Amino acid sequence: METGGTDLHADSAFLLIGWDGRVVQWALGHAGAITKMRKEIASDAAGVAEICQSIHEQEVEAASVVFHFRHALFSLAPALVVRGVENEVVTLHAGPGMDIDSVRSFHSDVFGEELVLMERIQNEAWNAVQKVWPQAKLESSSLRWLEAAVNHSRDENRPQVYIDLSSHKVLLARFDEGELAWSMVSSDLDGEGVLYSVVNAMHRDGLAPGADGTHVFLSGDIEEGHDVVLSFRRFFPKVEIFSGWFDGKIEPAGIKTQQWALLTQMASCA
Repeated sequence: METGGTDLHADSAFLLIGWDGRVVQWALGHAGAITKMRKEIASDAAGVAEICQSIHEQEVEAASVVFHFRHALFSLAPALVVRGVENEVVTLHAGPGMDIDSVRSFHSDVFGEELVLMERIQNEAWNAVQKVWPQAKLESSSLRWLEAAVNHSRDENRPQVYIDLSSHKVLLARFDEGELAWSMVSSDLDGEGVLYSVVNAMHRDGLAPGADGTHVFLSGDIEEGHDVVLSFRRFFPKVEIFSGWFDGKIEPAGIKTQQWALLTQMASCA
């Protein structure tokens, strides 16, 4: 899986769709450029189905369709350790999920050894996407984001923290010397709560926030003045609103690109 820049020479249209349980983001692109972007409310799988049908009825044609569950709960472990017991590992780590009835595994060798990210998905929503676009691919945006981040962290000689917020969850990860130190999804979106998750994890590793020049990248539903931004700037020397790694053209005007960073990163999977 390529996790770097977008293939600007690709001629076929692609459609990227992400759902966080409350909001659907979708983007249509062609030849490395994003030409249309929308956010729509969907509180359940039926809402996802309606939006997919609406997109299809707009005569949106795409050779490649990529769907992801944004900020789905996941567990990450070496492939050799969890092969054949993925469901049990996710249940052990996250507890039983009442509305989530399946676990999908996604593999990666970007981190130095083969890792498996086991992600909880809602089959009904995924089936709704496939009903409209049988060629659709299910991807893990969390894993692809972590892959891109670890590659980026190897180019910067300082620890890095990546935080991506959605409507009711947040993806957090820390990298040290080009290695993934930890990652998680949390439902605590309060500025102090997000800060506590990061600082507490660093303390467990014997690290003091700010002392090592940690670079914090913030993306998703966030902008200057957000309480998460203000909380982190009290403790970390470099806090940046981050738009991700999509290096193609975003044509719609007035887009706050940081809010679309996780979705546009999925263009590398299209």
